[in-house]
Amino acid sequence: MDLEAVLTQPVPPIPWAVRGLLAEQDIAIISGSGGVGKSYVLIQLALDLCRGAPFFNQLTSARPYNILYFDMEMSEPATTRRFSRMLKGNGFTAKPPNLHVMLNSDLLLNRPESLKNLLLIVNELKIDFILIDSVRRVITGDENDSRTTNDLLMAGKNLRDKSKCGIVFLAHHRKAKEDPSLNTAKESLKGNTDWRNMIDSHIAVSPGEKDHLTIFPDKSRHDDDVLGAFTVKFLHEDRASENGPFKMVFVGDAAHQATLTRVATYIRNNPAQTRIEIQAGLQSTEKIVRDNTDDLLRSGAIIRTGRGVSGDPHRYSHA
Repeated sequence: MDLEAVLTQPVPPIPWAVRGLLAEQDIAIISGSGGVGKSYVLIQLALDLCRGAPFFNQLTSARPYNILYFDMEMSEPATTRRFSRMLKGNGFTAKPPNLHVMLNSDLLLNRPESLKNLLLIVNELKIDFILIDSVRRVITGDENDSRTTNDLLMAGKNLRDKSKCGIVFLAHHRKAKEDPSLNTAKESLKGNTDWRNMIDSHIAVSPGEKDHLTIFPDKSRHDDDVLGAFTVKFLHEDRASENGPFKMVFVGDAAHQATLTRVATYIRNNPAQTRIEIQAGLQSTEKIVRDNTDDLLRSGAIIRTGRGVSGDPHRYSHA
């Protein structure tokens, strides 16, 4: 690093690919329990990134990106069906030239020869983001073992450094624990704790009401400008048809999301404060702080401690 240049040049902006959620060259994980719908989130991300469209019809994308998508979980007919429905639901009438989909390949990121072959493909296609469903299919070894985690993520960083691309993995949540504090997005990611510690971004997906999901940006190395939790829904052209086109879209208004993000960011940076302290720190109103902390609690973005009585008031911290 040229520190002389660092001192004499302006601070570079965060190179957001999706503003407030995913930056260029990030190594990220999207996680959730089995069957929650996280694969659809990853496909929607691929479709929006490849055309530079707002993610979920709401979150600004910087430009069109070249995407390499690996489906290591589903059969070819099942993957074809998903992409057919979502491509049509998102208004595609022709194959997007910068989206490349590979099915059930022999990719193993912690094997040097496999990584070398992938680098050749990435450089040839000028890939900006690799999306992988799922992380457990591209490693050998125990995902609960720190050495396996380290080998995979160091291989990913090596690939990122050589090709300047970002990588987004899908990962599973472990089974729920009796202690609710162990079931937050931060604690639920399956495998060794190094998974969360070593990545740049972690986005958790949890079920909501029918056809709705909560998206919770749990971690980012760009933490001064990241989103709070928000809701998306499956928007079907014909809900009664099992083969009908659909897409995933943001639910709620932009102004509320901006306020929610502001409250979530304040709590992340100022843990264990009461609502009165949060209200004073944000120079906001009692109702805005109450409504938004309630929304953040329901989504799992924050936690509440204290009994809520005189001498032991409720205090709010990042989950």
